[in-house]
Amino acid sequence: MNDKARQPLYWLLFAVFCGGVTLLLYGTSLNLPFFFDDFVHYPFVEDNNVARIWFSTDDLAYYRPLNFTIWRITYELFQGHDPFTDHAINLLLHAVNGFMVGWLASRLWSLRGDRFPVVTRDEFQDDVWRIYLSAALFLLFPFSYQAITLISGMFHIMFALGLALSLWLALVWLDGRGGYVSLGLCWLSAFFGVFSHENGPLIVPLLVGLLVLAYRGAWPNRRRIALVL
Repeated sequence: MNDKARQPLYWLLFAVFCGGVTLLLYGTSLNLPFFFDDFVHYPFVEDNNVARIWFSTDDLAYYRPLNFTIWRITYELFQGHDPFTDHAINLLLHAVNGFMVGWLASRLWSLRGDRFPVVTRDEFQDDVWRIYLSAALFLLFPFSYQAITLISGMFHIMFALGLALSLWLALVWLDGRGGYVSLGLCWLSAFFGVFSHENGPLIVPLLVGLLVLAYRGAWPNRRRIALVL
């Protein structure tokens, strides 16, 4: 198997690593019941369909429709609230976030611009500690425990996912790959991040900082920068 053919295998193993670390750290939460914070949100989920979730806040003090939409879908699928399912969604999203952090870390150390940031076995071995360490630090971050074990912590997890996806897709677009599809998906990811948590507007300044780190003054097409911002 040549090095190019190995690329998906490298990332598949990395995905297994992220999932394994997440299960090792937070797997016990799958056996946890609901918490008081969860019951604060569930009445809103039960009393509103998806359309009303996006166009009404009722008695809630904040507007985070994406998370409530996910809970509403699981509520319909399981004919009620299922703690195992809701905890499992948190774990899955956290593992995906760890994967995205590692992917972004690889891209920041590489300007090769290929579909997979690491393109040969030697280069992967050079970057592997950065990729795995970056993901592990994110997954191990102490405050993550509170976000993962509380079902209502999905607000923070979904924001992190929207942030990570929008930053990665912005780099794909600015590297000249993916066409307008990558730009549209970048905007969509940012949209989901904004409507997951009030910290959503931080995506723009974080994107500016990412551009400085990723391109180090060798700026891509200015029109592309303007569009993505």
